[in-house]
Amino acid sequence: MLPLPGPRAFPTTTCAFLAASLFLPSHADYVQKNITKTPNFKLLSGVDSVPAPVSVAPDQSWMGIDGAWNTFTLLVGNPPQSVRVLASTASQQIWVINRMACIANVTDPTTGAVTAVDVFDSNCENSRGFLYNTTTSDAWHEKGFYQLWIEKNVGLVGNGLYGFDSVSLGDAGNEGPYVANTTIGTLVTPNFWLGHIGLHPKPTNFSAFEDPIPSYLSDLYGQKNIPSISFGYTAGAQYRKATPTRRPQRQLTRGCR
Repeated sequence: MLPLPGPRAFPTTTCAFLAASLFLPSHADYVQKNITKTPNFKLLSGVDSVPAPVSVAPDQSWMGIDGAWNTFTLLVGNPPQSVRVLASTASQQIWVINRMACIANVTDPTTGAVTAVDVFDSNCENSRGFLYNTTTSDAWHEKGFYQLWIEKNVGLVGNGLYGFDSVSLGDAGNEGPYVANTTIGTLVTPNFWLGHIGLHPKPTNFSAFEDPIPSYLSDLYGQKNIPSISFGYTAGAQYRKATPTRRPQRQLTRGCR
């Protein structure tokens, strides 16, 4: 995959897609909303309505190993698997944590001998925003291993197992529009502790001999789920409503001569 530089990804508390290749059906629970009038905007001739912006509520889960960041839920695969991810303005793909990231051998700290093989760590699963298991999804199509380029300039490198699968915005019962067969990178490396939803519209180039693959945002737009490929989000803080500690006021006493 050809690396393309970009800014760091940032966490958010609200994610309102003001935007949204082929038309694909949405999940049965999702109802497309269209708008016919907006302030200071006139629909083009012959256009009766446009898709309404899609707003995705945050999880209020505050996750991460380098701070407490707000995440968003995605439903990945078939049957859908729930994962929590950050928003990335540098990436155009969906990144999720592969289940293999939380499987390891247990060694004796004294002797170094292996005492257990392929042990699953549930604490790892919870702290990394839940996991995606490629083997349990009927819709997963594997592409292969490619370099994770997004933070290469700051020394965070690794490889991800790439493929294609369906991704829906929102959690169970609150599903938004979804894209079938979109690009997904599954991660094992701890350099990227949480997955992300890529908001950049650029396509993915796996090689110079293949056609570029539309971004997740471009797919939503092409499906007429969102009115453009623009987006907006609000960066949140866990301590936003916390009462600050009051500092004692200093008194200045002036003496008289």
